Amino acid sequence: MRYKLALLFFIVTLALFVLLIIISNLSKNEDRYSVKVLSQRNYSSSVLVAKRGNILDRNHTLLAASEQTYILILDPKVIYTEQEFAEGEGDNKVKVSKQPYLEPTINALVENLGLDRESVMEQLEGKKDKSYLRLKTNGAKTVLTYDQKTAFDAFCEEMNKEYADVKKEENINKTAFEKAQRIKGVWFETEYRRVYPYNSAACSVLGFTTGDGSTGLWGLESYYNKELAGVNGREYGYVNEDFDLVRQVEKPQDGSQLVSTLDLNMQNICQKHIDEFMETYTGKVFDEEGNMKDQPAGEEQTPGAENIGVLVMNPNNGEVLAMATNSTYDLNHPNDILKEKYTAEELSSMDNETQLEKLNQIWRNFCISDTFEPGSTAKPLTISAALEEGAVKEDETFTCDGFEMVAGWRIKCHVFPDYHGELDLSGALEESCNDSLMQIVKKLGAPAFAKYQRLFGLNRRTGIDLPGEAAGILYQEEKLKDAELATGSFGQGFTVTMVELASAISSAINGGYYYQPHLVKQVLDSKGAVIDNKESVPVSRVVSEETSKFIREALYQTVNQGTGGVAKIDGYKIGGKTGTAEKLPRGNGKYVISFISFAPADNPELLLYVVIDTPNVNNPNSSEKAQLVAKAIWEELLPYANIYSSEAEDENKPEGDGQEQWQGQGIMDQEDPNAQPVENATAESAETQPMIEMPEENPTELPGEE
Repeated sequence: MRYKLALLFFIVTLALFVLLIIISNLSKNEDRYSVKVLSQRNYSSSVLVAKRGNILDRNHTLLAASEQTYILILDPKVIYTEQEFAEGEGDNKVKVSKQPYLEPTINALVENLGLDRESVMEQLEGKKDKSYLRLKTNGAKTVLTYDQKTAFDAFCEEMNKEYADVKKEENINKTAFEKAQRIKGVWFETEYRRVYPYNSAACSVLGFTTGDGSTGLWGLESYYNKELAGVNGREYGYVNEDFDLVRQVEKPQDGSQLVSTLDLNMQNICQKHIDEFMETYTGKVFDEEGNMKDQPAGEEQTPGAENIGVLVMNPNNGEVLAMATNSTYDLNHPNDILKEKYTAEELSSMDNETQLEKLNQIWRNFCISDTFEPGSTAKPLTISAALEEGAVKEDETFTCDGFEMVAGWRIKCHVFPDYHGELDLSGALEESCNDSLMQIVKKLGAPAFAKYQRLFGLNRRTGIDLPGEAAGILYQEEKLKDAELATGSFGQGFTVTMVELASAISSAINGGYYYQPHLVKQVLDSKGAVIDNKESVPVSRVVSEETSKFIREALYQTVNQGTGGVAKIDGYKIGGKTGTAEKLPRGNGKYVISFISFAPADNPELLLYVVIDTPNVNNPNSSEKAQLVAKAIWEELLPYANIYSSEAEDENKPEGDGQEQWQGQGIMDQEDPNAQPVENATAESAETQPMIEMPEENPTELPGEE
């Protein structure tokens, strides 16, 4: 029994001895365990943000970039650190608890960074136990540039040296508290901010990102977000078996760069002439003689146009060289545009949803998101289809008597009550003759007409690499009755987007190949090596080279001696087609005018499409103003693109300015049995013809609506 008790005593004693050793080791390694706890608190995981890729124009001009910024972080626990200092003399000496870092740190933030002292103190209040505070300025995080951060670091280093240099004469008599003062508890987190060096340039194309630059919201920034964003890295820490803090870093993969098809200089040229048009015609009214005057004071200003779009493409590969609209905003501050357009009182009356709707209207891209009737700019497509199908021949002639009778309707040529008389196929385009086009499409037939609308891509989105693309509305083949077919021949009764029609016309003039329009040429890695070449591959063959050659020549003559003469530039071979379409409801006096053109006419290198929606001009149903905008743009584009004058000044320029004399294509009214063509009508009479809606059996989704 005694033996068992002795054994038990020995075991208990040994256990106590081992326990004492463990406790002793724990005490010795207290700092290491503290490191472990701190590492789990401060180094468990942190995100290393990837740098978003740049967007460049075709000449590698920087359009969008990510700039490294620094977010101001405070450590209130450090700032409010308390230390004991002896004060008084002799028997009156006492220890007082003070905060040597608080005042110097606040002073540094106020004096060097210009922060508001009261705001800083309010944010620190009640957070003495916190180790992390993102200091806010005007309700948002405080963001510093590299230069600001570097200057602040240098300031703090210099001041802390001053505090620490006890040998300096001015420091000798300082108290212990004053000598202990330091700037502490301030550090920075690294983030990236998206910047756009040219502010509003190509805003409808580039789009913008969220505030931290991580996610694209519009334009190329949104469409190529995955490529641009990159992959964030991660930093984390752990304590190994030796109680050493080990930091592990997974490096971020920076985003890819985009080389766009845009040419910044071409973009700026287009934007300049859009802005000039808006400035010229905004807030204007016209008297009976057509004289332009300012609107009366106090009236809401009428805009120069509801929308203007200008599109420049390479017709031979679908590259978009410029895409501009009248709705511009600073990409660096996209939300601020509302402050420019509305008063503070008006903004305060809007809820968030209303403000967002208005922003979306400003941010939208008219060139891809809005549909309209193309009018006569679609006539080359009708003639191309008829030639391809053998429905007409190049030397065939047509007789325009001012109208065609179709399904009980009298559908007028735009010169009615006058008429063109006999025209050949080229002349039908040159004079923009509705009557001839109706005769041509009758020979072509509804099935073939619908087929070529599909081949030219008018029944679908183009697939351009931008979000928000709309698609036009076409009649289905079985609903293409005689009247719908007749009006469709000259671009009425269906809708398109600008990019749809530009792509279609490109295929009609480039030898017959349809290319998908696109805005990115290459994708590069963060160091500039090519990852992906976006090759331009024809989607389909639409028409033959023979047909394409005829269309090019006919459209050249349209500018040289036909309805597109306003855009003629002596010495240059430019082809083009005018367009005028009355918006719904018919008879409201609102029009979409347009001009689509290309140069050189015999070997197109550039295609230019100008659309003006509801122009505030004295002759809104004339394409003249669209031609003038196009001409002004061409005069700068041609020399910039190294397209030189190819012919001497044309001495046979037609009398007058060559503008489209007869407007209001697609005028229709019911049959009058006593109606007769009038041979000696004046030009003005055609512009005032009433427009009557088609019968009720037509679709209720009438074209021309946005």
